[in-house]
Amino acid sequence: DPTLFYRSASELLCSNIAAQVVDPSAGGGVYSMSDVPGAIANMVETLMGYPPGHPAHAEAIQILQEHYDGARATTTGGGTRPGMTSATNALRSTFILACESPTAVGIGL
Repeated sequence: DPTLFYRSASELLCSNIAAQVVDPSAGGGVYSMSDVPGAIANMVETLMGYPPGHPAHAEAIQILQEHYDGARATTTGGGTRPGMTSATNALRSTFILACESPTAVGIGL
């Protein structure tokens, strides 16, 4: 059963994973700033589980792209890691959103 503890643990897990998979300054990562649309499409297809052609695929891409654009406009660089940019923070935030989606959390991260 989903509880506040489960939700909090999921959020923390997604945040920790985002720091490992979205970080071009550390030698790459799974999701690169050089291809944000490709990264978002991959998040929709692998994390959220919506393959191309699924009725929710295009809408999920739109939601994540809008989130990225909004986060990119409002986040700042810095943080605890040298070289981290607002774009990196925005893509990490987008990853966290996809990671916390009902389809991703529902399969039991």
